[in-house]
Amino acid sequence: IRCLGDGVVEAGCSIAEGVEGILDLVRKPVEGAQRGQGLAGVVAGVGRGVAGGLAKPLSKLGQAISDVGTGLAAQVAPHSDSTSARRRRARPRQRQPRLLFLETGAVRPFSDFEAEVLRQLGPRHATGVEEVVPLTQQGSGRMVLLLFPTRVLIAELRMPSLVSNAPRPAEGSDGSPGRRAP
Repeated sequence: IRCLGDGVVEAGCSIAEGVEGILDLVRKPVEGAQRGQGLAGVVAGVGRGVAGGLAKPLSKLGQAISDVGTGLAAQVAPHSDSTSARRRRARPRQRQPRLLFLETGAVRPFSDFEAEVLRQLGPRHATGVEEVVPLTQQGSGRMVLLLFPTRVLIAELRMPSLVSNAPRPAEGSDGSPGRRAP
């Protein structure tokens, strides 16, 4: 839909489909009788016809209103390339998408480190993670342990220097990686 005229045409089609739905009041009982179900088929057909005869026209009326509104919006702002739209597209992203935890997508405070884990592993490998534990760090490389409800994943990541709030691996008294406090 590119203009108001297109919206009105689409609205007319939607209304025609709605009027056709009213014909279900007759069509469905006849179909029920033709299936060989006798009186029970006719009664079931009447039920389907009444439901369809009310639902379809109302649904198509709503669609028609939506079509006219879309056409009107397209007519008023023919080019979605307004100054504000160009500014929004040119605006650089302030930070990466956050890593969501658990299957339910639990939100925790934003962490550049966890966002980088999501960026490098992708949602396919990071969805449903319960905990991200940094293991070792050598230069810009970092080994991390991802804990899931039914599996464990160890990954090696290349961490850019801008990742500032990355937790450090816990160290034992001898300087070797140790156990991290909960």
